[in-house]
Amino acid sequence: MAWRNLIITQHAKLSIRAGNLVVQLNANEQILPMEDLQLVLVNSLNVYISTYALSQLAEHDVMVVFIGRSAQPAAKLINMYPGPKDSERIMTQCHWPAERTEALWTRIVTWKVRYQISVAQFVGAATDYLEVLAETIETGDPTNREAAIAKQYFPRIFNDDKFSRRSESPVNAALNYGYAILLSMVDREIVSDGFLTEIGIHHHSNLNSFNLGSDLMEPFRPLIDQWVSQQTINDLTPDIKYQLVDLMNVEISFNGRNSLLTTAIGIFVRDCLKYLSGESDTVECEMTIPNEVSTHAINSDV
Repeated sequence: MAWRNLIITQHAKLSIRAGNLVVQLNANEQILPMEDLQLVLVNSLNVYISTYALSQLAEHDVMVVFIGRSAQPAAKLINMYPGPKDSERIMTQCHWPAERTEALWTRIVTWKVRYQISVAQFVGAATDYLEVLAETIETGDPTNREAAIAKQYFPRIFNDDKFSRRSESPVNAALNYGYAILLSMVDREIVSDGFLTEIGIHHHSNLNSFNLGSDLMEPFRPLIDQWVSQQTINDLTPDIKYQLVDLMNVEISFNGRNSLLTTAIGIFVRDCLKYLSGESDTVECEMTIPNEVSTHAINSDV
């Protein structure tokens, strides 16, 4: 089972040798089994990757994320042909029943808001008004309570009445970076199951190639919020990026069992896809927000 996140921050060359990924540096090289890798984050503009390495990473369902000049994720590599049932599943996806997409989106919004309230409580912020708004969420959230709650939630967790998600600040850069990594992990699971990331259940933007991932990642966003809220971030430094990537390996309580976040994401995405396709009638996302912020070491910092 894939478990390893590889972060590349300097001049390097990636190639394949005997089925393993070889990372060549100036003074040495690292050899990593492909089966261990779940994410390769290329955080340098001076990295050379062979086309064979890219094809092998894709075939092994390893998500590759490239960081651009803005220090934010600029592109990602995903496997376009994960299995023989793709066409059947895509046809099913195009005809997901409206009652199921609406019901699932309602539950997703409800879960997300519940965990946002948990994060607000974790930082000691008042949550009475958030709870009142949460109680008024309707099926499909036609009144967009999700956005109304977010507008009140972020100033509370950052203890700043003027905080806005629209501003270009180091904190927002860190949030966006964490969300992008989270989205990559969700997209990996969607594509691995043979579905399209473009066709969402709530997000339907023609400019977004990852509408479905943007939908299914929502309940896990508060974990990023919690971590960022506990840091002093003056700049989006490499250390902050490393820890946001490593946050994918934090241990949480998920559906009554201790689980790594990456494992929980895989379970949740598969359950959502089965529900939408009529293979199951239940989806659960009972998660406990950790009572302390993870400080796990990065498992592969190159």
